[in-house]
Amino acid sequence: MPKTRKTSKHKKGITGIEAAIVMIAFVVVAAALAFVVLNMGMFTTQRARQVIAQGLQQASSSITVDGSVTGLVNSSGKTLTLIAIPIRLAGQQPVDLATSKSTISVILGDHAYDNWYKGVFTNESITSGNTTYSFDPNDLNSIYTALNNSGKSDGVYVFFVPSTLRNNNTVLESGEKAIVVVFFHSSNGPAPYDTIRIEVRPPIGAPLTVDRTVPATLPAGGAISLG
Repeated sequence: MPKTRKTSKHKKGITGIEAAIVMIAFVVVAAALAFVVLNMGMFTTQRARQVIAQGLQQASSSITVDGSVTGLVNSSGKTLTLIAIPIRLAGQQPVDLATSKSTISVILGDHAYDNWYKGVFTNESITSGNTTYSFDPNDLNSIYTALNNSGKSDGVYVFFVPSTLRNNNTVLESGEKAIVVVFFHSSNGPAPYDTIRIEVRPPIGAPLTVDRTVPATLPAGGAISLG
């Protein structure tokens, strides 16, 4: 009879240990799951913060058209030789307009130029070889003459307005103004009824897209507003 009691107590002891092991296993698994859930929650929160920060940066770093888009007509009155787009910041974050940072693409009729951005100027002159060609950034004729005489190829050039510059660099800051110029030699430019799209894509921020259609009649050797 005492033998039977001993066996019964022994079995109860084993059952209790097994239950404790199972309980510990549940606690360990629950702790592991809780850690995973907590870790994922922290990761999700961090990613949400990054997305929000990037969204704010994208929104605050865009540029906008600052005035009317203007075209310069060649002497024959058949095509545009230059298109000028005044721009400024739309937000507060500066935008680097260096050719190594930003890209400017142009679609002219059936021709597409993925990155036609050729140069940026922060002063009122263009140097070619040993010769310097001065221009007035507010005078499209002088800009065209400087580009043409300095031997620049067809493409897009950005001219900062020196009187608005806070720092003499290629970064467009709050209060500064620049002019995006699409330059064409002679009769290479868009003709009446042609459509042209210019897209300025900065390194950070939304791109600026400008769509215009050349009017039916062009004043020979004059300037015309494209809206």
